[in-house]
Amino acid sequence: MQERPVIIVGGGAAGLAAARTLSLEGIPVTLLEARNRLGGRMHTIRAQHLDQPIELGAEFVHGDENKTWEYIEAGKLRTSKVPDRHWRFKDGTLAQDKKFWDEISAVLDRINAAIPDQDFLSFLDQAWGIGPEPRALALEYVENFHAAPGGKISIHALSRAEQAAENDKATTQFHLRHGYEALTQWFLHELAARQVDVQMSCVVKSVQWDCGRVEILTETPTGKRSFNAERVLITLPVGVLQADTGPSAVRFDPPLRAKERAIKGLAMGSVVKLTLQFRSRIWPMRNFGFLHVDDPLLPVWWSDARGPVLTAWAGGPRAERLSQEGPEATLATAIRVMASVFKLDHGKVRESLVASHTHDWMKDPFSLGAYSYTPVRMVDMPKRLAAPISETLFFAGEATDGQGEQGTVHGALSSGERAAHEILAAIQRGWPAIPAVSSR
Repeated sequence: MQERPVIIVGGGAAGLAAARTLSLEGIPVTLLEARNRLGGRMHTIRAQHLDQPIELGAEFVHGDENKTWEYIEAGKLRTSKVPDRHWRFKDGTLAQDKKFWDEISAVLDRINAAIPDQDFLSFLDQAWGIGPEPRALALEYVENFHAAPGGKISIHALSRAEQAAENDKATTQFHLRHGYEALTQWFLHELAARQVDVQMSCVVKSVQWDCGRVEILTETPTGKRSFNAERVLITLPVGVLQADTGPSAVRFDPPLRAKERAIKGLAMGSVVKLTLQFRSRIWPMRNFGFLHVDDPLLPVWWSDARGPVLTAWAGGPRAERLSQEGPEATLATAIRVMASVFKLDHGKVRESLVASHTHDWMKDPFSLGAYSYTPVRMVDMPKRLAAPISETLFFAGEATDGQGEQGTVHGALSSGERAAHEILAAIQRGWPAIPAVSSR
């Protein structure tokens, strides 16, 4: 049995940021991660025969004014700007859409956060004067970027997200030159320098807690282990918190009654992301930016200046359908779409293809979804999920962000810092005073 003042459950962006913040203040921390790697839904792999990172999870730095940049600068990490060019392929024609963001904003700016909340599809149905094409474009954007069905996502949450994106200047995107792996490795170096106890392949099975006392039971490759602490920070994804059974399900004793509505009220979005690696570029535009295709399954594509790869993306209902069909069917769809858009022979596309890379986050037991979104009339749930319990249980992760940055790396990093400061404040207050005998 190991005891430290603070245990962090989850080694994704939120857990890493919290561990670093606490360790900088001299607080001994143990970080428990179920996977055999850190980073959570930041997951970089290396492509064979190509000096380029492949991102199976988070890829972009959204905007040039957000929390991620503080860590990029601290780690002296290299970045490259992604062209903010958008192309439309419709009715067999490919053309640049120089008014893409204006067209999106013309729809989303009509959301009135002062009126009762409703889902985005209902908003589109009731808003006068939105033509079929702007409606389709806005719905594609919402479902793919937010990974949420238009008939479920809250317009109040969307309005908040758009305001946050404007503050972050999020129409500008960046790549980390060596992928998010570089950020994860920098965190690992920082934590090792401050003697943070990092335990990987350590699956939390139960959290038994009382005021000022926590015992965490885990399963590891070498058997069961328990860890004791005065406080614990939970950074598990909403999908895992919602799980009652399965390899990632965590039992809280006593149950998290104060969190039930928030946990059940939030939702995990669905994403299928397929990165195609080629021997050389076979499409006409070297680094075209983003391509929006009038296709029922794979509507969003982007290029990468770092090498001959294209990424196809689907979110929301499209992703759910593709996930059911499986990776081979998804690859076949991608080849069909690519051949159609760039006027290429199917055989040439297959012959030039070196490898395809994907990861099903919906079936990943330690995420059970891509990232969270807020359903209609649940706009207060991120804040409720974030609230500490008895100054003993603390909560972080992108789903706890109530400032409009839900579903982003920078939102997760900010939440980890916020929770760490809540823990530091509780420690400074000396509360809760640990009772001599458990009250449970």
